[in-house]
Amino acid sequence: TFYDITTLAHELGHGFHYECLNNQTILNTDYTMPMAEAASMFCQTLATEKLLQNTTKENYFAILENDLMNFTQMLIEILARYTFETNLFERRKEGNIHVKELNQLLLNAQNFAYGDGLSEEKHPYMWICKPHYYFPDFHFYNFPYPFALLFSKGLTSMYREKKEDFTPLFEKMLTATGSNNVRDIFKILGVDSSDKQFYEMMQKWGLDPIKDLDKIYQIPFGGFLQKKDLNYYHEVIERHYDEMEAAKKSDTDGTGFLYQ
Repeated sequence: TFYDITTLAHELGHGFHYECLNNQTILNTDYTMPMAEAASMFCQTLATEKLLQNTTKENYFAILENDLMNFTQMLIEILARYTFETNLFERRKEGNIHVKELNQLLLNAQNFAYGDGLSEEKHPYMWICKPHYYFPDFHFYNFPYPFALLFSKGLTSMYREKKEDFTPLFEKMLTATGSNNVRDIFKILGVDSSDKQFYEMMQKWGLDPIKDLDKIYQIPFGGFLQKKDLNYYHEVIERHYDEMEAAKKSDTDGTGFLYQ
């Protein structure tokens, strides 16, 4: 199944990560939580893209739907788990917690994260079947997944751009995960994850990076605009939407624009 293939790719990513650390000293093999799922999510992303490129028209949208459902889990379900664990630790300070209260804490977290996006049939006992809650040395083992999902998208874009030059860079990055912090790991890829780029952008626009935050607009999924340019941004989005709708209407048999 699609799930089996992507799960295998995910776990092979973990295996490749450990292979890159194989020749490091034991003290340099323990990487930080944000990097824990980086290789696995990248491999999973590549496997999904390859499936989409080599499948039938009938399976294409099924694979795409499953991939979008995976995004939902990473970005929304993980928020529910984080909320549950946060509230759990706060409540535990007051004493032991009954099963019914654990269930309610989880339901409250799911309602917070999903809103009305879920049916009335929720999963109050998920705290039992998720082993991540029981790792004694890793509280909040949920953040690595959305971080790695977004990171893997950036890695995939870099992979397309650099092609054969990407692999040694990727291996070097994974090898450094046990001995460097995230910011220094990003530098291996040529990415500055500090606030430097943001400050340079604001200064280029003649804005104060602290006092003029009300003059900029954050674009969904990353990036910034000056609010004075917001109308142009919306015009571009609307034009692209109209072009997409026109392409959909012209693709009457499902073999044209949408599938390609």
